[in-house]
Amino acid sequence: MKNKLKIVFAVLAIAGSGAVLYRALIGPGPRFDLAIHESIGKTIAAEAASLVGDSGRIVVVARDCATVPNPPATAQLKALAAALKQTGRAISATNLFKVDPLRLLKPPAGDLAELVRKMDEKDVLISLLGPPDFNETQLTRVGDKRPKIVALCSGTMPRQINLKKLFDDHFLHVAIVSRTEVASTNLTDAPGQPGFDTLYAIIKPANVSELTAYAK
Repeated sequence: MKNKLKIVFAVLAIAGSGAVLYRALIGPGPRFDLAIHESIGKTIAAEAASLVGDSGRIVVVARDCATVPNPPATAQLKALAAALKQTGRAISATNLFKVDPLRLLKPPAGDLAELVRKMDEKDVLISLLGPPDFNETQLTRVGDKRPKIVALCSGTMPRQINLKKLFDDHFLHVAIVSRTEVASTNLTDAPGQPGFDTLYAIIKPANVSELTAYAK
């Protein structure tokens, strides 16, 4: 009996030491500055509410966080829904997609083309996964009628996707772009953390020329 107790205590001691060592060397991981991402959601909600028609729908494309949690993405979506509700609007449909964390964040082009095809000018499509990036076949499927599109285009997207052309082709109406590389989904809490206007810019047709500053 004494030997069994010794073994139990030894196992508990090893487990406790391991936990202390883990916290000392690795820690619990970074704490996300969710306030910034909540601001993104609120900003996108305001832009969408100003574009949707009287009987229009608001459809959202976002990251599926069920398998791999992503606090910033979840905060954006929750803040977006809450802010829209305050304007008297509601999300008509939310389409969640699993994304590859090692690739450029963007919605599945085929699925997005099918969504756009079913919408019209009075509707608004919000993409928290980036703007449309259709091939010729998908462009043909979409046709001429299309919704207003509001997209989060953070990080290096302005350098990898021709956002100016998307504006010209009416596949993008509002883009939220990063002012600096600091504005990423991995921002951590820190005293004096810069706010939304410091980290992000709102691009619309009226100031689309400013994209050149973020596409370098």
